Amino acid sequence: MGPTDFLTMDEQRPAHATQTHDEAESPESRLVGSPIQDDLEATRAASPIAYVGPDAPPFLIQHGTHDRLVPVGQARVLADALRSQSVTVELIEIENADHCFWGVDTDGVMPAVIDFLTRHIGRAAIE
Repeated sequence: MGPTDFLTMDEQRPAHATQTHDEAESPESRLVGSPIQDDLEATRAASPIAYVGPDAPPFLIQHGTHDRLVPVGQARVLADALRSQSVTVELIEIENADHCFWGVDTDGVMPAVIDFLTRHIGRAAIE
């Protein structure tokens, strides 16, 4: 899962994080064109969570609980925002996984994706 609410990334940042997202050279600040806390309007507009609405498709979110780059809280706030709009969402937190699920067995990741897609769009659409 990637960043979803840029303005909350550093408050969710775990002690073992590898990046400070409010810094001018962070990917989020570079996207906005200034440190994210310096232009709140642009930062909110750049954050994917700003575009959550009731017409969103079903979501499967998988995120590592020990992600050092994107805090797992980003997945949680997106899931909560989607649920608040009555959107179907499944959040799977992968225990002890770092960013991109580094450090854990990923054998369950793709079967969960296939299962989700099969239930929501049908097997024929994914074969």
